[in-house]
Amino acid sequence: MAIPLEQENTTRPSVAQEGRTASAPLPHGAVPAAPAIKPQSAIYNLQSVITRPWPWLVVALALLGWHEYYLNSTANLGGWGVDDAWITFRYSHNLAMGNGPVWNVGEHVEGYTNFLWMVMIAVAMKLSFGGIGISILVGALAGLAILPLTYRLAETGPYRGRLPIISAALLVLMAADGSFATWSIAGLETSFYTMLLTAGLLCFVLMLERDGSAEQRLALASGLLFTLAALTRPEGLLAYAIGLTFLLLRAWRGRGFGRYLWLYLAPAIVLYLPYFAWRWSYYGWPLPNTFYNKVGSGWAQIQRGLTYEGKFRDRHSELFFIIPFIALVSQKLTYRLAFLFSVALGYWAYIIYVGGDWDWAVGRFFVPILPALLVLNADGLKSLYLALVGWHSPSPDEDAAANPPRVRKWLLVGLGVITLAVVSFSVYDRTSTHGEQPNLSYYQSVAAALYSCAQYIDNHSQTSDLIATTAAGVLPFYSNRRYLDVLGLTDEHIAHIVITDAGAGRAGHEKEDADYVVNRQPAYIVLTLSLGKTDFSKVASFTQHYALITWTSEPSYASAIQVYKRVR
Repeated sequence: MAIPLEQENTTRPSVAQEGRTASAPLPHGAVPAAPAIKPQSAIYNLQSVITRPWPWLVVALALLGWHEYYLNSTANLGGWGVDDAWITFRYSHNLAMGNGPVWNVGEHVEGYTNFLWMVMIAVAMKLSFGGIGISILVGALAGLAILPLTYRLAETGPYRGRLPIISAALLVLMAADGSFATWSIAGLETSFYTMLLTAGLLCFVLMLERDGSAEQRLALASGLLFTLAALTRPEGLLAYAIGLTFLLLRAWRGRGFGRYLWLYLAPAIVLYLPYFAWRWSYYGWPLPNTFYNKVGSGWAQIQRGLTYEGKFRDRHSELFFIIPFIALVSQKLTYRLAFLFSVALGYWAYIIYVGGDWDWAVGRFFVPILPALLVLNADGLKSLYLALVGWHSPSPDEDAAANPPRVRKWLLVGLGVITLAVVSFSVYDRTSTHGEQPNLSYYQSVAAALYSCAQYIDNHSQTSDLIATTAAGVLPFYSNRRYLDVLGLTDEHIAHIVITDAGAGRAGHEKEDADYVVNRQPAYIVLTLSLGKTDFSKVASFTQHYALITWTSEPSYASAIQVYKRVR
């Protein structure tokens, strides 16, 4: 016979009831004693700490801060940055001096692809701050800011508020990533652009998930952030266009998002379109000179892009490419999930199509989508965990009732151990010591050699002389002379040369015109051996008019740089 619910409760009292029935009645007016507090074990205390997100956030911020400090001081990379950063600094210096955003005064050639970054450095120079110092400081701070932005982005979607430890713990992998840390303090715009892009993704996703007055502000904010990202790097237009597509799709499906379109478009109309019109009229081309120099359209270029992508993938765990698809197949395909996947995969395809970057700059182009990849990994890991514990309830409270805390914690710990085991195989190669930094460490000596060579050039040439070089950064920045970029990044003629096998060589180092360079009659030709060199030996006038000289007594400098002087 079934026992009625009320009778069952009477037969089996609660723990509190058991305690009251077992104790003797208190005298009238007596105050009950406070219940004894059971001492908590050290293991319990440790568990309560490591299962919260904030310790992981603190660890990630501290680790990235140390990583950036290590690169800037112990590894001495930040003392010079990469040579391309100094190309931007030369444009910034001329702008600060009132000569306009030019490489050589009077020559309008767009040899940079980071307009907003260039203007920021110019403002710093106008205020008497050093370009490299400001670029490192802003880049390092932007890298740190990316971590909480990424965590907040990971805490959107169907799993927000659930398992935040996964979102926070994955930030440690980003902080340990050699590519992410290296390009935060390399002097270029990479981390600043990544910060703008990540903030734009966050605002756009929040707009997709809500429907209220705040969405108007989020539409305007995401449009502004994507526009600023596009002003910093041309690739920012890709994320902006994907966002616009999703807004149009939701508006077409009658979800009321049509009223956000003009707010999203307003920053591009007000800021980007005038900038684009000015840039085209000022430089004479719709795209930067570097695009014409680096990007072709053949299969060889795509093969180079695949090789570049393969190197990045080899340096990063397969976790970043398998786990996200668990979220894709296990979740309902929401606009948020589709948007993040579209940005990540669209950016991925773009990098491959343009042929990637320098062969040793393994992660530079991929750093901007690391936050999106991490968020998709967090979704995948949460989906995997919830599948393991059978979490199908709509709320955390119902899940807590259905799954004992101890079981859930042990499953979470087990999943964490498996994840760390998989990731540990790649983290060692992803740190700066064994990853990207050694590929860039030669700048410690080459940059110093270029600085010394700049002093030599200024002391042994006239102000009106033209100097040709394959190193368009440090040397021209510190030398008060006109320069001819042999590799064509800042030279319009060389950049627009059409070659049949575009993409087969190193990005940005394929095009050359030795006859053109010699016919310009530079007073000196400075060749950096580590970057390769144009073959001048085939030009008869070169052997007639130029001679290799000894310009330094420092053996390491002489082995890095060759200088030819025009003798007749």
